[in-house]
Amino acid sequence: MKNLIILFSFIVTSVFAQNLSRTQIEQLLLKKNIKLSAMESLGSRLLIGEVTGAGRGVPMSKIQAFITHDRAILSSEIDSIDAGVPSVLSNLSSLRFEGNYVLNTDLKAVLIKP
Repeated sequence: MKNLIILFSFIVTSVFAQNLSRTQIEQLLLKKNIKLSAMESLGSRLLIGEVTGAGRGVPMSKIQAFITHDRAILSSEIDSIDAGVPSVLSNLSSLRFEGNYVLNTDLKAVLIKP
C-alpha cells in the first residue's frame, strides 16, 4: 500500500510538472521584452495548454508567441511552420526555430494577437 501511495504521488507530480504557471510564462515572455499584462490590456490572449483545446481554431497568423517549458518563441523568430491546411493551431505539427524543430507536444501555451 505504501508503494502504491508513493507511485501515485510520483505520477501526479510528473503530470503537474509538465504545465507552466502563469507566473512562469510571464517570466519567459519578459526575456523577450514582452510584458503579458500590457499585451492583455491591448487585447491579446494567453491560452495555456491550448494546442488542441479551445484555441485549436486560431489561425497561425494570429499567434504572437509560442511558449515551451523553457522559452518563448516569437512568431518573427520562426524559420518555418508545418501546420497543414487550413493553417490553424490544431493542425500544427512542428515549427523550426534556430535550426531546431519544436513539436506541437512541446508547446505549453500561446499568446494570441488581438
